[in-house]
Amino acid sequence: MSVKGPLSVAPAPFWRCDTSREDPSCQHAASTRSGNAATGDGRVVGVTADSTSCTQGCAYTAYIRDARTGGAHRTVKLPGALQSATMLSASGRHVLIRVQENGTERLMVLDIDSGKPLDIKPASTAGLWGSLLWQPEGDKGVVAATDLRTGQVTRRVDLGSGCRPYELQANGDWFYSTCSAEGAAAAAYHVPTRKRVPVPFVAEKPHGAVELGDGYLAHEGYGRLDVYNLRSGTAVKEHRVDDFAAGGPSVGFAVDRFGGRLAYLGQDETVHVVAVTGAGSPLAVIDQSVPGTLDSKSTTGRQARWWLSKPAASWKLLVRNPTSGISTVVRTGGETRGVIDLTWDGKDQAGRTVANGPYEWTLLVSPADGQGGPLTATGSITLKGATSQAGRPTRP
Repeated sequence: MSVKGPLSVAPAPFWRCDTSREDPSCQHAASTRSGNAATGDGRVVGVTADSTSCTQGCAYTAYIRDARTGGAHRTVKLPGALQSATMLSASGRHVLIRVQENGTERLMVLDIDSGKPLDIKPASTAGLWGSLLWQPEGDKGVVAATDLRTGQVTRRVDLGSGCRPYELQANGDWFYSTCSAEGAAAAAYHVPTRKRVPVPFVAEKPHGAVELGDGYLAHEGYGRLDVYNLRSGTAVKEHRVDDFAAGGPSVGFAVDRFGGRLAYLGQDETVHVVAVTGAGSPLAVIDQSVPGTLDSKSTTGRQARWWLSKPAASWKLLVRNPTSGISTVVRTGGETRGVIDLTWDGKDQAGRTVANGPYEWTLLVSPADGQGGPLTATGSITLKGATSQAGRPTRP
């Protein structure tokens, strides 16, 4: 990739904030305490208070805007009477919000599809990526991932800092952490190479803001925006912007955590998109919702979704009968941004009914940026309720 290259997936905006100033998804309507975030699957989530004064606590609402053509606009109420609520990050169906209730700060994970809070606990910091919520474990630099689907800790990573992270961000195999509010021991960490990459700047708040991308950091400080490439194992300043509209993440600049690019707003109100050189991380499934049993006669429970770490150029879903060894293509698709979402009616791509019984499914996905080979995800499913149509035999 070049520093300024063409987008691998063309943008397709559905609405503009300058013509929808009352939309809570837009910065004009979202309070500076609450903010908003992109989920990576075509949605934008904003959090706003339902009252102008929340000193004693008030209701907050999450506003979810599907930015894709024909997308819906819905709301989810946050539980409790809150003094404040600040959007930290979003990833697919999950959003991470810092809330204050009865004078105590807590972190809340909200499932915006079901409208249910999944995790509410006192915590200092956390990083959200797909279905994993990363949080400090102990005081020696170890972070643990809780799978939000099961509530179980499934992974642990030693960031090599020797301290309990004060700030923590997660992006695929990359982490960013500091040891204090003054930005002490600020560094990135790459899991596959076990490489800790110190940063060559002072990440002190409130004078600056740092956002982690796929193998790079965007640092805003004292009116400048610097982009550091981390992919070589060393932080290399690859881009500097002096004429951008300063204001922090989601105002002056934004990191596309699910596409590898960074966008910033120039002082002339022009949006610029840049990238860093070198290969990005491989395409991965970061969350999924696949039924264990599919009843082709039922109108519910037939939806399957896979959230992706970055855009895909094409995909194919196959099921294999473990007894006969025969594989059947049940669905194919083209370009998609962040999520593969389908409803399977028990038929293959040609419209033939697939026989009842257990199957092994395989999802093959090609990355839109051409980096890395196709993604392969597998699992099992049991099909029931299938009936053959006259003159149209079932697939084994």
